[in-house]
Amino acid sequence: MWRGWIPIFIALHMAAFVFLGSIVADYHFVDPEKLSVVRKQESLDVVQVAAQLGRFDLVSLLLTVFGLVAVLGGLFAFGFVRGESSAVARATAEEVAERRLTDLLKEIRASMQEMREFGSRREQPSSKPKVTELEKAEPASENTEFDKG
Repeated sequence: MWRGWIPIFIALHMAAFVFLGSIVADYHFVDPEKLSVVRKQESLDVVQVAAQLGRFDLVSLLLTVFGLVAVLGGLFAFGFVRGESSAVARATAEEVAERRLTDLLKEIRASMQEMREFGSRREQPSSKPKVTELEKAEPASENTEFDKG
């Protein structure tokens, strides 16, 4: 898919380098008049020379461009890291959920088997009849306080 675009990208980059090279070759980075004025001055302080030649403008422009590139790179890096971490988290969650679900299903099956075994033990008739608490209780006498009322 990308193989067809590679020669196009290479050609565009080469054309951009040739274009930039032709612009830079004829460009005067320092105005010749300003340079002659600065050379005639006795005090050649670096800060004054840079201010008179306009170098601080270039430095501020380069810092601005560098800052913008860094911000854009940071945004793209954030998006990349976020996407990758989401993919890893999703895969890990699916794996853990599947493993936990398998364990829970095993526990449920074991509990259901225990319930079946308990129910089958309970339903088996015993040879001896069970006596309940009510049957053990003595019958109430006929002379109770409630009957007098």
